[in-house]
Amino acid sequence: MSEIRFATSADGTRIAYTTFGSGPPLVEVPRWAQTIEWNSRDEEFARFYEKLGEFRRVTIVERRGTGASERDVDDFSMQAHIADVLAVADAAGLESFDIFGSGDAAAVCICLAARMPERVQRLLLWGAYASPPGVFGSETMPGSGRLLPSPTLRSVANYSDMFRTNWPLAARLVADAFFPNSPADHARRIAGFWTEWLTKDAAYEYVLFSWGINILDQLAAVQAPALVMHRRGHQTGHSLEACTEVAARIANTRFVIVDGDVGVHQYQHDQIIAEMRKFLGDEAKEPAQPPVAVPFRTILFTDLVGHTEMMSRLGDERGRAVLREHERIAREALKAHGGSEVKTTGDGFMASFGSVTRAVECAIALQRAFAEREGEPLSVRVGLNAGEPIEEDGDLFGATVILASRIAAKAERGEILVADTCAGYAAARGFSLLTVASSWPRGSRSR
Repeated sequence: MSEIRFATSADGTRIAYTTFGSGPPLVEVPRWAQTIEWNSRDEEFARFYEKLGEFRRVTIVERRGTGASERDVDDFSMQAHIADVLAVADAAGLESFDIFGSGDAAAVCICLAARMPERVQRLLLWGAYASPPGVFGSETMPGSGRLLPSPTLRSVANYSDMFRTNWPLAARLVADAFFPNSPADHARRIAGFWTEWLTKDAAYEYVLFSWGINILDQLAAVQAPALVMHRRGHQTGHSLEACTEVAARIANTRFVIVDGDVGVHQYQHDQIIAEMRKFLGDEAKEPAQPPVAVPFRTILFTDLVGHTEMMSRLGDERGRAVLREHERIAREALKAHGGSEVKTTGDGFMASFGSVTRAVECAIALQRAFAEREGEPLSVRVGLNAGEPIEEDGDLFGATVILASRIAAKAERGEILVADTCAGYAAARGFSLLTVASSWPRGSRSR
């Protein structure tokens, strides 16, 4: 890896970064516990970045308060982290770039992509979450008062102070959680490195920052194509469910679940590198056929309201049973009204119709079916837009699809919100729609 350089952030903080490899630019914003020095020391990390540099000019940002970046800082806000990334991009001469973020840094990258679409071309995320995660906390063995280091710990309130009072022990718990099956000396070596390159105060601030992430409102604003990845067997800090929610709420997303239980992407990375190459267009393949516009279609998006809360309350088994019922009802309605399922988004569907009328009828049937269903209450929001989307590899893309997704995100519980392009057709067929004056997107609501 090449030399460490420095950029000055908006508040004057010195931010370290390094650049290596060849190809189009990729900016990586690592999770808070990762430093540039560790990328060279650890063999698996070094191999990952060697492979990444074969097809991308990689710029790695070192997070404020860590590593070679300025340590004596007070501001660990989202705005400060975004400013750090922009300062490094400017120092590296990057007007626009692909960006890759993991863990808490994934939220930083999402916000940057949502707020500055002219700079972020493509978004790559590992272990992303958009609302406060279930992070490793602390529990005590009943009757003993002894701390139990477990990768399934959930209470940040019970353990965050440990980062100030016993940072070496806290670092070891984090290392054990992210590398659950590695040899004990490996976790000790990682924990020792963290305590060397991160102060206890910085670690404490990053725990609070990670726990306070709540950017659900930013996801629908992301215009860049996104690759979202998660490890099937890893649940510490960010669950598969939380990552699924991120993938479902970004309009143009490829979601990939890889095997293994290690929390970092630099380990067991062959599939991850392959997926990154595929997403970035660097894999060896036959020339792709150019995307083509399909005939006028109506795009329908559904979103199950309160999905995350329901899964947390019911648990995986009961929650999944309810989701299967939700999927059955939706698919029956689509079939009955001539809709074509394009894809499922985890807690909703994207479908297309050749007729605005059939799409509206399907949306109404969906809402009635969920309202009349007995048992665990299910409520969905529905959004409709019509136009000429782009078809590629069996999926639909373009402004028509993006707007339909954003309209669905603005609908309320149990509501159907339609774009103006659909309202005229629906009214002509006798549907009674309440037209509302609203900020973008303009539309009509039907209950």
